[in-house]
Amino acid sequence: MAALLPLFQQIVRDMGADFVIAVNAIYRHDYIKQNRDSEPSVFDTAFQIVNIMSIHMAQENLLAADIAIEPDLSGIGPGDFLKAPEIVLRGELGATDAVPHLKHLLLQKFSYAPPI
Repeated sequence: MAALLPLFQQIVRDMGADFVIAVNAIYRHDYIKQNRDSEPSVFDTAFQIVNIMSIHMAQENLLAADIAIEPDLSGIGPGDFLKAPEIVLRGELGATDAVPHLKHLLLQKFSYAPPI
């Protein structure tokens, strides 16, 4: 199993990973739309350009992964460091939702799924 960074899912498969679990932690564009009181800054514009490319790469990798975890990150922005406990909780909820699919994959591959 491996956490997924853009374009790395094939590398971890080549290294012998039995399963690839992709976690989409890419910043969502809704944050700028919801929090824009004025025209976007140069930073906002540059970040949005990079974000568009990252979203495209992430979507391709999510499709290639065995399990895709996409936690609800609505309202979370790239600089929301003080929201770390909330972000971790959202990630845990997303991972919990993926447990049945992971058990199914384990049963298919190994005819055994440990109690989780």
